[in-house]
Amino acid sequence: MSKPLTNNNQINDPNIAIVNAYTLIAVLYCITFFLLFYFVIGGIFLQAVHLAGLISFLVNYAVLKKTDNFKRATNISLATGTCIVISLFATGGWEKTGIIWAFTYLPFALFLSKGKQGVFWMLALLSGFVVVVILQAFKLIPSPYPFITLANFFGAMILFNILFFLFLKAANLTEVQLKESEERFRKVFQLSPSGICLFSAENFQIIDINKTYLKMIGYQYEDIIGKSALEIGYMTYDDHEIIKDTFIKHGTLDNYEFTFTKKTGEKGTAIFSLDPIVINGKPCMISVVYDISKRLEAEEQKSKLLLDLEKVNSELESFSYSVSHDLRAPLRTISGYTYILEKNHGDNINDDGKSLMLLIKKETLRMGQLIDDLLSFSRLGKGEIQKTPIEIKDLVDSVLLDFSDTGLSNKKIENGSRKIVIHDLLPGFGDSALLRQVFVNLISNAIKFSRKKDHPVIEIGSFSEDSENVYYVKDNGVGFNMLYYDKLFKVFQRLHGQEEFEGTGIGLAIISKIISRHGGRVWAEGKVDGGAAFYFSLPKP
Repeated sequence: MSKPLTNNNQINDPNIAIVNAYTLIAVLYCITFFLLFYFVIGGIFLQAVHLAGLISFLVNYAVLKKTDNFKRATNISLATGTCIVISLFATGGWEKTGIIWAFTYLPFALFLSKGKQGVFWMLALLSGFVVVVILQAFKLIPSPYPFITLANFFGAMILFNILFFLFLKAANLTEVQLKESEERFRKVFQLSPSGICLFSAENFQIIDINKTYLKMIGYQYEDIIGKSALEIGYMTYDDHEIIKDTFIKHGTLDNYEFTFTKKTGEKGTAIFSLDPIVINGKPCMISVVYDISKRLEAEEQKSKLLLDLEKVNSELESFSYSVSHDLRAPLRTISGYTYILEKNHGDNINDDGKSLMLLIKKETLRMGQLIDDLLSFSRLGKGEIQKTPIEIKDLVDSVLLDFSDTGLSNKKIENGSRKIVIHDLLPGFGDSALLRQVFVNLISNAIKFSRKKDHPVIEIGSFSEDSENVYYVKDNGVGFNMLYYDKLFKVFQRLHGQEEFEGTGIGLAIISKIISRHGGRVWAEGKVDGGAAFYFSLPKP
């Protein structure tokens, strides 16, 4: 458990300066006026008062230096000063010594005491004066002052007490704010997920350390305090000297990476930052340490997995390419023998046989298309893509022109005509040939799956979203069931039967891979008999 940085009963640097000044002035005053009363003015009582004050101040100062108990020393000093001031007032020594003592005593009483302690001694001083005046009024002791002097004196004392009260109120408010600030610092210090440590700027010894730092290096609080990182052994000599020299030279240190050793001997890696800070008037340093051992391990593991994944992908692409080529030979054989069979023996084959041969030819063609699509898909993972600025509007127009030339855009519409609406299309940045293939696949799908509608409508457009441009192709066709969404962009996964709509089920997988290589996203929305919308995004250049 971390200990408090300060103790209110103990003396600190600002208080030392006040006590030294107060004691020096008080001692010089007592010596001076003891000699003055002894040799010049006379007055045994006042001689005794100043001698007693001198002894009291000297003894109190010696005890203070030995015990560092500031609160007790303050009370003794103020008690001595109060007795001297009241004695001077009661015997007329006030006029003989001027008001030097008042100007010596009162300001230091103000600074030395605080809170209830200061109020007590101010009231004690004022009460002492009141008692003396009452005794003088009843002729119990002689009165060395005229009435006007007493009136001025008490007026000044009342004014001083009011000012003293206001000062204490402001000081208390400041002290409360200071304590709240220290409490906030303490909470941040202890609850921080980063390791925080306070060092002495003189010898680099540890003053305080939080729980996160202790947990990181595996030591107890008592093992750390008063020692340097080098003495403890969790930091190497070279790292310690580099940190020390850099801080001395530049006054700060940012993000120095070093290897630390836990108490168990286990190694770790951390980032170390160091800045100056003043605590109780003493120059210190505050360090913030982040343990990056797990992050480095994760990055290393990630790099290894990426290499393994690249190797597997490369092997899969090679395998797909090889299989696709190897499948062409038996496919050509099947196609050739079917052709020979039909040509040479067609007359001897009945209608059922001819239907089967037609089915073989049809499936052979579909198999050839599957192989071509598989080869296209495998080639997407090879080579670098050439990114350039693209006018997507021009690209889409060229795709639609090709469809128009081949008659595909109006193919198999039973009633009515197809309507293609092109909205604003934002410029893009990517590989023109690959992105053309994306639009070819999306538009051909929209045409295919909306052809059974009486009035098919296809919309093509785009919009800007954060750091990317989004493009879409929508249709009012057969749509799809969102329950099977996860199959959409996978190879050879189809949501509609071959008898309903032709195709190999690889077009959307190709789109997904192309857009992925561009650093974008692909997604879709659909509803059975309610049309479909396919979206893809491209990062803005």
